[in-house]
Amino acid sequence: EPAPIPTGKLKSEDCGPDIIGTELLKDTTAIVLGELHGLASAPAFTADLACRVAFSHPDKTVTLALEIPDSEQARVDAFLASEGRGPDRKAMTDGPFWSTAMRDGRSSVARVDMLERIRVMKRQGALIRVVLIDGADPRDETMAKRVVAAIQDKRGPVIALVGNLHAR
Repeated sequence: EPAPIPTGKLKSEDCGPDIIGTELLKDTTAIVLGELHGLASAPAFTADLACRVAFSHPDKTVTLALEIPDSEQARVDAFLASEGRGPDRKAMTDGPFWSTAMRDGRSSVARVDMLERIRVMKRQGALIRVVLIDGADPRDETMAKRVVAAIQDKRGPVIALVGNLHAR
C-alpha cells in the first residue's frame, strides 16, 4: 500500500530536493530528458522536476511525456485517477507492457513509483497530465511528433522522459 497522501495543497517541500537552476526554466516550453532505462534516479528526478515545474506554474498544466506504449494510456490514466491502493497498481501493471518477458527498464519499479508520485501530486492539486508517446514505427519520429503535439496544445510546459538515444 502506498504511503498516506499528504494533506493540503502541493508545497515546495513535497518536490524532493532542490534542483539548482529550475528558476531558469520559468519560460521553457519543453524539457527533454534522456535516460538509461532501468536506473531509479531518472524517474525520481523526473518526478521531482515535474513537481517543481507544476509548483512554479500553478495556473498551467505540466505534460509529462513518457516513452511507454500509448496502448497503456487508459491503464495509466485509471491509476492516476485512483486511490493508489494495491489493486489499483495491479490493474495498471497487469498490462502487457509491464508484464512482458522482455524487460528493458522502462517498466521498472522506479517508473511505477514515479507514476505514484505524480498521482499523489495530482491529488494535492498539481496540474500534471501524463501522455504516453511510444507507439508506431518509426518510433523516434512518432515520439517526436507526440512531444511536438503536446507543446502545440499550449497547456503548459512539457517534460519528456525518453531513452538517451531518442533524446538526441
